[in-house]
Amino acid sequence: MTTGERIKQARTQAGLSLRQLARLVDCSHTAISDWENGNRRPADDTLKTIADYCGVSLDWLQNGRLSAVGERTLKALAGLPVDEQRKIIGLLEATGGAE
Repeated sequence: MTTGERIKQARTQAGLSLRQLARLVDCSHTAISDWENGNRRPADDTLKTIADYCGVSLDWLQNGRLSAVGERTLKALAGLPVDEQRKIIGLLEATGGAE
């Protein structure tokens, strides 16, 4: 997954439209679209702002890596039965806690 694809995923999971995110990071909606489509890349400080507003880590947004907490959580989930994993993932998605 590219940085642009992660920006789009983070934005949509945060429930933000292109225009809403553009207002939050003080840029045009076409700039957001360009980033999401891989035509351009935002400055690092803008990427940090996007991460903050979308509730994801900057490291995930830049590189697709989970935080240390995310890594530990995945390892803990792996030890549970599949039906329990699905319940927890469903709860996280319902509350916006899944990256």
